[in-house]
Amino acid sequence: MADSISANGWAGQTAEAIRTASRQPGVTDVDLYIAAPLQVAVFLGWRLNAVGRVHIHHWVGNAGPYQRVWTLPPT
Repeated sequence: MADSISANGWAGQTAEAIRTASRQPGVTDVDLYIAAPLQVAVFLGWRLNAVGRVHIHHWVGNAGPYQRVWTLPPT
């Protein structure tokens, strides 16, 4: 399990990469496929709530397939 400092750092780096991608011409939505500790997902959600349309997919039961679990901002 990640400590909160590491989880926050990973979320910050991931959020910045998503912000960069979302600013590209023609990008309206970003799909994120994530397999990460819960703390990372929570911190990432806080950071991305105002970015635009981000669809977060999670590997179901650690066995697949991926399914959409969140859309930010919420619909």
